[in-house]
Amino acid sequence: DGILIANEVVDDARKAKKELMFFKVDFEKAYDSLDWGYLDDVMGKMSFPVLWRKWIKECVRVRLLRRF
Repeated sequence: DGILIANEVVDDARKAKKELMFFKVDFEKAYDSLDWGYLDDVMGKMSFPVLWRKWIKECVRVRLLRRF
């Protein structure tokens, strides 16, 4: 499912001649060792919109709560 969505996004970006950046994190392997504050700092320096950063933080928070 994810690969189909990614393919559509890439196709749309090509048609619109827009730059695109993807990153994938394997949460199953990296979740426990990732410094989420650092990730937020990096996204801020890369000019990620504040709203996106809040969404990502909320996803992380919900994921942490589900583990317990």
